[in-house]
Amino acid sequence: MNLLRIAPTPLALLALAMPALAQSINLDVNVAAGEGAGTPPSTYQGAAGQPGYWNAVSAATPSLSNLLGLDGQPSGVTLSRTTTMSSYVSVPDPDTTGSFALLMDDVQAVPTGQIITYNFGNLDAGTYAVFTYAPQPAGQSQIVTVQNSSSYQDSQSMSGEALGPLGVNEYGFLKNYTVMLRTVTQGGLISVVINGSDDPAYLAGIQLHKVDTGRFRLFANDNPPVSGLKTGRSWADADPDLDRVLTIAWYAGPGVDVWVAGGAYKPNMNFNSRSADFYVGDGVHLYGGFNATETSLNQRFAPGTVVSTLSGEIGAATATDNSYNVLNINNADDVIVDNFTITRGYANGTINGEDTGAALQASGSGAVIRHCVFRDNTSTNDAPLYVRSFADVRFEFCTFIDNFNFNSRGGGVSVRANSSANFVNCRFLGNNSFVADGGGLFVDDCPVTLTNCLFSGNVANAETSRGGALFATGSSASVDMRNCTVGFNLSLGNYGGVVAVGGADLDSANSIFWGNMDASGSGSVSDNFAAVTPATGNLQFSVIQGSGTVTNPGFTHAVGPDTVFGTLDDDYTLRVGVSQIIDAGKNLLLPLDTIDLDNDGVTFEFTPYDLAGRARLKDINSAPNTGEGTPPVDIGAYEAVPPPCIGDFNADGQRDTADLVIFLGQFGDNGNLLCDLNDDNTVNTADLTIFLGVFGDPCP
Repeated sequence: MNLLRIAPTPLALLALAMPALAQSINLDVNVAAGEGAGTPPSTYQGAAGQPGYWNAVSAATPSLSNLLGLDGQPSGVTLSRTTTMSSYVSVPDPDTTGSFALLMDDVQAVPTGQIITYNFGNLDAGTYAVFTYAPQPAGQSQIVTVQNSSSYQDSQSMSGEALGPLGVNEYGFLKNYTVMLRTVTQGGLISVVINGSDDPAYLAGIQLHKVDTGRFRLFANDNPPVSGLKTGRSWADADPDLDRVLTIAWYAGPGVDVWVAGGAYKPNMNFNSRSADFYVGDGVHLYGGFNATETSLNQRFAPGTVVSTLSGEIGAATATDNSYNVLNINNADDVIVDNFTITRGYANGTINGEDTGAALQASGSGAVIRHCVFRDNTSTNDAPLYVRSFADVRFEFCTFIDNFNFNSRGGGVSVRANSSANFVNCRFLGNNSFVADGGGLFVDDCPVTLTNCLFSGNVANAETSRGGALFATGSSASVDMRNCTVGFNLSLGNYGGVVAVGGADLDSANSIFWGNMDASGSGSVSDNFAAVTPATGNLQFSVIQGSGTVTNPGFTHAVGPDTVFGTLDDDYTLRVGVSQIIDAGKNLLLPLDTIDLDNDGVTFEFTPYDLAGRARLKDINSAPNTGEGTPPVDIGAYEAVPPPCIGDFNADGQRDTADLVIFLGQFGDNGNLLCDLNDDNTVNTADLTIFLGVFGDPCP
């Protein structure tokens, strides 16, 4: 495909390159003479990024029985037109040249109140992106509607002057082109209706792009190639303005993937309006972390390796002039946001919505947010991440760190009535509710589940505050915690860990509550886990400081080298030989892998991973199996890692004759070898002595 943008390509070669796009169509309105006469060459791609043959339609061709595809061969697509009064006219523009002028400078025009309808029939089953072109109307607007075989569809309005001027030979979405996605069954029909209800209407051309995968793809790159068209249709033509790309995706309709290269992106980058945000529309899948070379999602590096940042830092260095909200998911379903850092939102506005959800506002929507870091966001009323009003959001492998709420409940995340949230493999670190409850998470009259989650260093910062880690309230509130670790959170009022009040249900299985404190500093049972009547609490195979026989959970290094709780260097893994809660949980209390974390197609299995992404149900031979299962799961967010087993050269958990055969095969050799047990770069009798000392012993 890239070669087509560099040099003319024979149509035969194009046919080989696009066998699945046989019903992708380029169509140019063509006048007999004057500016714009003739069709663009096959190398011209338009805003659709679709080079190939251009069909010509004119006053002399009211219908075409078999439009030619991109390869110049019959596609089977038929064209018929219905119109009232119209004319084919040249529209000279001294600022346009070349192929752009051939497409844009001749049009079919209808007077005010009239319409043009182009019917594309006999289509193959599938999804089509329909690009419709008109010259930039001077102060005028026209409505474009695209209908499929069965239903009326939303319209888009083009109005050049209202959206600002364009550069030479530049495409502008909703200025001189629109794009809409439509899906048809076999033999289906797509109709393009140009409606000049208020002003004269124009049509310069149409591109019908068959979406091979069923999803339409757009590209954003804050540092795109200089020679690119910035239409967002490829990495070569990536758009630096992510806000504009998401607008195109929203208007196009459900079924758009947006790929975002590593870099920094700000809402409404051309105007720096504090009210602007990144709106993710219905059916949009937003993916970050690309090097701008990938052709498939699985070519990306591990999450966090290439960082795509959505930042509210639009003004001066001070935070108080930042974007009110960075990410907005409102009345949209089937939304995915994957592999981003969302930071520096500052919701200190005075109107509804501009004082909450500095990092994320989700309402009336269904969304999956995965591999995202929400960091350093501040709200003055309700949490920096605000899930409300019939939203259902699942967070996977996300980190909420150093977020701040000045004036209400929820320092990190707030999930309000009539909504729900599911947190899987997430970390709540160092969040702060300055004057109210729930330093990490606030749950109000709705269901929330947490699996393999860590709460550390979160603070409910006022003398009347409750729940340093989590606060739940309301008779419809339920919190279900499975294999979570809640350690060293603080409330300057009461209940430093998790607390339920007002009739909420608080359930825990296979979880740890340790080191959490309130103003008294006691570290008692209620400081770690509390359900205040009429709320209810239920504990199964969980460990709470001050209760039971466990005196040390055996965290590797809970405070980390920086000696600050709730930072990224904290290590809550369990130390083999020290921890009393390895192999002490109950397997049947592990939640099912309903979201298929390991992508194996099996959802009726136990959740396969711990918070670090390591396999669950790993037996530690040196730890007694005090739980239930074979082997029992570890308690807490992390599964203990077996220590190195000296002499187990084939890693089968045994030190036996099979390992002896491997040892003898290397005996006498030099170098960095597996069987060099004393690291002297030689496998010799000294290593044999060490090996014989452990031979036959089970691995730890």
